[in-house]
Amino acid sequence: MLALILILCMILGESLHVPLSCTPPCQRSLRRLTSTVLLAKKSSPGRAGLLPRSALEKSLKYHGMDADKAESVLSIAERSLVEWKTTFSSFLSPEEMNAIDQAFADVVDVKVHPIGGYTQAERVIAAFSRQEEWEAMAIEEATSEEDELNAVIALVNIEGNFLLDKATDTDFRDSLLALPYIEAHMLGDIVVLGERGCQVLVTSQAAADVMALKQVRSVPITCSRIELSGLKVRPQSVKDLSCVESSTRLDAIGSAGLGVSRSRMVKAIEAGQVTVNFKVAKSANASLKSGDVVMAKGLGRLDVLDIGETRKGKVRANVRKTV
Repeated sequence: MLALILILCMILGESLHVPLSCTPPCQRSLRRLTSTVLLAKKSSPGRAGLLPRSALEKSLKYHGMDADKAESVLSIAERSLVEWKTTFSSFLSPEEMNAIDQAFADVVDVKVHPIGGYTQAERVIAAFSRQEEWEAMAIEEATSEEDELNAVIALVNIEGNFLLDKATDTDFRDSLLALPYIEAHMLGDIVVLGERGCQVLVTSQAAADVMALKQVRSVPITCSRIELSGLKVRPQSVKDLSCVESSTRLDAIGSAGLGVSRSRMVKAIEAGQVTVNFKVAKSANASLKSGDVVMAKGLGRLDVLDIGETRKGKVRANVRKTV
């Protein structure tokens, strides 16, 4: 009888025994998720992470971005995924921002948004956010967006009397780059205010160093940081136009679309101030086609919508002018 009871106890004990490794499914999922995040945080550039770094780096380079900048951009983008927050690049050229747009076009988890201080800014900062965070940000009020913008971009007012010694945006930029701690990627657009000076958009971290500027050309100046709402630029204007020319030459369609003389367009091209599809135009006789994007410094942007032919055999270009 005693032996029978012992045998029954052993059978019941085996059927009730739960192995230590049998963790509930929800806990196993949570453990895997935690493990994945920790691995992503520890991953160094070039190793497995949350983004397809190899494919993205290849695309960035293909669209004209140098290797060091591409590596920096990918690290910033991946940090937004790992840390669940919006991360920001430094200022980028139009070509660099276009490279990012092209590379990240098919990336589902990360959204990229350019911010430059105003709508038609040429040099912008890329803001990277998770998809979930991006959707939440879209619901927020405009005031919170302005606060975030002020935390990333600073506006510095540079005042002086340039009546007898006029300065261009290049003069102001060169003077700023001559300062000890200022580099090109810290500077955004420079808005020249005629003979009174200029306003310059900079990264917030660089604002204090920019304030050390005392002279531009031969003119003594004073610097002050002001709110972004004080930026003196014209409201963005978008206009669709149709122009008829004898050819598809850049200087012909460009001058007609942007509303400037052909000689002025040629000078801008020769000065390296005109880009076609975010690459500096080499020649005024370059041929344009549908889908091309022309940007001319100080003149605006021209999107070539389509190019056709008139009954008389001339070129009709439908374009969109943005200034």
